[in-house]
Amino acid sequence: MAKKNKYATGRVALSTFGTSIVALVFTSLVTLSLGTFSENGFWIFIVQLISLIIFVSMIYSPSWYCGDHDSNSVHFGHMEKDLNKGLRIGLLAMIPYALTPVILVLSKLQVFGKLDLGFVYRLLNVHMLYAINWLITPEKTIAEASWFSIIGVWAYHLIIPAACAAAYRLGFAHISISERLIFKNLPKNSNSRNKKQK
Repeated sequence: MAKKNKYATGRVALSTFGTSIVALVFTSLVTLSLGTFSENGFWIFIVQLISLIIFVSMIYSPSWYCGDHDSNSVHFGHMEKDLNKGLRIGLLAMIPYALTPVILVLSKLQVFGKLDLGFVYRLLNVHMLYAINWLITPEKTIAEASWFSIIGVWAYHLIIPAACAAAYRLGFAHISISERLIFKNLPKNSNSRNKKQK
């Protein structure tokens, strides 16, 4: 029973959110260090891409392992097949992030007067810092930003359920991207050498 509960949708979503917090720490180090080297647009794009890859690869794991586990459970008749479980995990894990744009709405409506809370939003979503800046330029206040741009940065959070949905399905199919990349880059005769050694 304990093993089944470990892979319940809510618990995996909570694990995913916890992992995302750790991912934010790593991406903040990358963004705030590499991002200061140059203001060149291409370099900023590369830094944003690296940050996003780190974030996605870290939140990807809980759903992949869940899919891998559930595939075996379905095979042995312990549960029904549900390929949308990863999507639900991601949607639940996304909730705290999806609520952060409220900060932008409050600043847009100037609920706190001239206090601009855009920096708080950027800090909470540092993994998408430069992507946010592309839609809401730091030179302007949030009050000056368009509602379209605020909706646009909210849409960035859909990366979380998309990553979890893909991870679960790949895990369910027992497809490991990292293993495929590693074995693809190994010399062709490495497997034969290993066999000879055995």
